Amino acid sequence: MDFVEVKRLIREIVGAVPNLPIQAVVTKVENFTISAKIGELEIDNILLKTQVENNDNFMVQRPKVGSPVTLLSVDGTLNSLQVVKINEVEEFEYHHNGLTVKLDGKDGKLIVKNETVDLYQLMSDLAAIVKQLKVYTAVGPSGTPLPDTIARVTKFEQDFKQLLKTS
Repeated sequence: MDFVEVKRLIREIVGAVPNLPIQAVVTKVENFTISAKIGELEIDNILLKTQVENNDNFMVQRPKVGSPVTLLSVDGTLNSLQVVKINEVEEFEYHHNGLTVKLDGKDGKLIVKNETVDLYQLMSDLAAIVKQLKVYTAVGPSGTPLPDTIARVTKFEQDFKQLLKTS
């Protein structure tokens, strides 16, 4: 099937010219692209990525498979299709100057990190420090914290692991 035939089929399926918004359903999500069905026609390599400044600085929203999206062709060809509206966002990722924030709707967790520290690891380290905390007393160093303190720190650890994940 040649390009002209594909354009004609798209016009028939969606009732629109290629430069107008096209409704589609997501069939696959990859890093910065999706595949989507327009009627019975499946199209791959539809762009998701939004550039902020350069390749290391970007923001991307990833739709849920099976959800509707709105597409637009910048120049009227299939090669320039881009997602312009997502009805159900499943994942959001933002990178800027070494900072990464990722919200993952699949498991309901968050990643926050930069080039030197990861929030999940920082919280894990804090819990480990508190569990082994010792202070000096008049008769020497104390023992580890009391069982009720350990239980509270363990609860803290469980709670942040439900919210955060490591990359």
